[in-house]
Amino acid sequence: MYCVLTEKTALRSWPHVPYAYYTKEDPYAKSLTKDEFEHLLLCDGKSDLKPDETIQHLLKKGLIRECKKGERNSSWSSFRKYENRYFPKMNFMMTGKCNCNCLHCFNAADCLTNCSKSFRRGRVGWNPSRSEECLHELSHGDELQEYGF
Repeated sequence: MYCVLTEKTALRSWPHVPYAYYTKEDPYAKSLTKDEFEHLLLCDGKSDLKPDETIQHLLKKGLIRECKKGERNSSWSSFRKYENRYFPKMNFMMTGKCNCNCLHCFNAADCLTNCSKSFRRGRVGWNPSRSEECLHELSHGDELQEYGF
């Protein structure tokens, strides 16, 4: 029996989350047992699998599907191992003017002397062309994929 991951399933690993997968419906990675993960690694369309209890469970769960010998996983579904910590989400905020006072920012107001002069004077502002460039990089950039986003 030959199997591949379904189009909605992507196999991933991080140092503190070594056995995980994504589904396209959910932005959060879900954990797997080591046994499930090792079985999923064999679902490459090349390995002849025995339909054991774990394979039957993964088929029922919709993570894998039977295929013809030689069929491949999509590039998104294929296993990827990341060296960084697992980040379930990333926030990207674009503002018209920075006041160095956001709770989440390292540029807190009490560190205002560390901000550049142009920052303190409010000269760093909304730049539509730069914003478009940032949005393009976020949606098409390879760097985010390198970190598991």
